[in-house]
Amino acid sequence: EEGNVDSCQFEFVLEDTLNVCPQYCKLTYAINIQVLDNQYAYYSLAKIYINGNYFSSFNLIGPDNNYSIYRDCLVDSTIRVELTRNDDPINGVTTVDVLKIKKHILGKQFFTNPYQYLAADVNQSKSISGSDMTEIRQLILGVKPEFSKVPAFLFYNADYKPKDPSAPYDIPPYVEWVQKDYQVKTIRFQAVKMGDIK
Repeated sequence: EEGNVDSCQFEFVLEDTLNVCPQYCKLTYAINIQVLDNQYAYYSLAKIYINGNYFSSFNLIGPDNNYSIYRDCLVDSTIRVELTRNDDPINGVTTVDVLKIKKHILGKQFFTNPYQYLAADVNQSKSISGSDMTEIRQLILGVKPEFSKVPAFLFYNADYKPKDPSAPYDIPPYVEWVQKDYQVKTIRFQAVKMGDIK
């Protein structure tokens, strides 16, 4: 009532006398990243998330296929690695790619691997349509400097087998796992140049 205010700082320790809490011990883990079509790995950014929170990132540079990193985390942490790159969107994209998409839509020559579907779906509609062709044409003609819905490159989990290879939109653009020990985790990404139908 007199307007007097005071505060203090204190510490307390919780003792798990019944040993019911999970083991939150720290460990140093190693990740070995392999990028298929590694010419697209140049200047890519690897982002690491631990338990859903952004943790750190580093650049992949050079022609090597393997990049090893070492980080600290808690046992049973969920770790996710994503690769991103968004430069040079016209790289490898030509009118031949538009023609391949057209033939696929008309049923004259279907795509032969899941990554062609992913590369052609530049509007992220999870289907191949004329609007994908339009977006690619606008990029080629210089009407647009980049794709409106996707970066120039996407990197997918190379070890994930899609349920339907002709609709492989369930392949995640990341690799995620639960780290339980000190073992080196090797993860593989398939690089996909958007709009470039190989």
